[in-house]
Order: sequence, then structure tokens, then C-alpha cells
Amino acid sequence: MAKTLSFTDTSPQTVKIGDTTTSFSLICGNDNVATDLTKATSITVKLGNASGYLKSATVDPASLTDPTTGQVTVNFNADLMTSLTAGSYSIEVWVVDSTGTSIYPSDGSTGFTITNNIQSTNGSVITTITFDDFVAAMNKAASTIAKGDKGDKGNTGDTGPQGPIGPTGLQGPQGIKGDKGDPGIVDNASLTAAPAFVDLKAQVDNSAVGTNLLLGTSKTLNTVNNAIGWNTGIPQHLANITT
Repeated sequence: MAKTLSFTDTSPQTVKIGDTTTSFSLICGNDNVATDLTKATSITVKLGNASGYLKSATVDPASLTDPTTGQVTVNFNADLMTSLTAGSYSIEVWVVDSTGTSIYPSDGSTGFTITNNIQSTNGSVITTITFDDFVAAMNKAASTIAKGDKGDKGNTGDTGPQGPIGPTGLQGPQGIKGDKGDPGIVDNASLTAAPAFVDLKAQVDNSAVGTNLLLGTSKTLNTVNNAIGWNTGIPQHLANITT
């Protein structure tokens, strides 16, 4: 029957250097069935690594809370942690009773890990610099760079595409209404002298209702001498008047 050694579900399997309060909970079993440690007279936990055996710690059988469950608690106190460095380790549990010594596990070993704490390795100091100091340092560095020859003038770039027409702006406020102008003066002399009135009067005078029934004549009556024969060839029209 193979002896087994496993961690409980809630047990840690890693401890940091300098941590002296961490405990590992292990279960001794036969084919993974818990071993009854009620008759154990001594229990020793032994540690080793790839180079071999390193150190051990004893567990008082009377300190077991429930020996029938095969559970053994290993306290990584200062004495056990002394001289252990970060790395991978193996652990075994040696149980002595009236029948002899049982070593758990019987095949191979159960592993755990020791890791460095934050003080185990010295860090590098990080230099801090303000933004203003950084700008000043960059300007100083730039001032030490020799100015090169002026480069050839580049070709004119292509005209970029026309952007979209912007939205119509807001309508401005209405202007202030101007003062009312002075009324014009209208009298008979002004009216009859107006070009439009003179032109209209000429058209009326020369019409059938005007005063000039014959174009080229005027309304002024003149006496004509030697008017004999002026009515020659004009037909006479007699009116028949019935009384």
C-alpha cells in the first residue's frame, strides 16, 4: 500500500523569506486514504532540495487536533526558516509508532516553494526630474548642435481639397428706421412746369378732345386777308330741320 502526502485544500504551498507565521497543513495517507495517527509516538518533518537533506522540525503528536484525519501542521517559524533561500524544496513526514517508522510519501516527495520578499533584492534608484528641468535640458542640448546647411526649397504642394461650405450665419439685427423726409412743396406753377405734365398736356391738346383739332394749329384765332376761294371744293351739307 503506497504512502501519500498531500496538502489540504486550504493550505498554502508557498512561503516568503522572513515570514515566520505561515503554516502548511499536510495529510498523511495510504493510497490517499487518511492515516490514523492516534498511536504515533513521534512525528518529524524533514526538508530538502535538489542537493539533498537540509533540516527538520518536530511535531508533538499531542498537538494534533484530530489524529484520525492524518493531518499534520508544519509551522515555518524563525528556526525552520533560518538559512533557507528562495527556491524549490521537498518535504517528507516521518511517523514513528509501535510498529516502526513510516515515511510519507513512499514514492518521491511533496514539493513547496520559498520566494524572495521585496527586501531580498536591492532595487535601482530611479532618478526623478521635473518637467521644467527636462525642457531646460533639451534646450541646452539643442543649442550645442551645429546648424547644418540650408536645404533646397521643396516643391509647392498640391492644393488641398475644398472644405465643405459652412452653415449660414445668424441673421443680423434689423437696422434703425431712418427719419421721415420733409414733405415736398406742390403748387400750380411747379405742377404745370413739370416735364411729365407738359408732355401730357401736349398729347391731350393734339387729341380729338383737345383744343388743337388740326395738328400744326393753335387755339389762337387770327384774321386772314385775301381769303377768297378758301372753301373751294368743300361740299355743302344742309341740315333738314323739321318744325
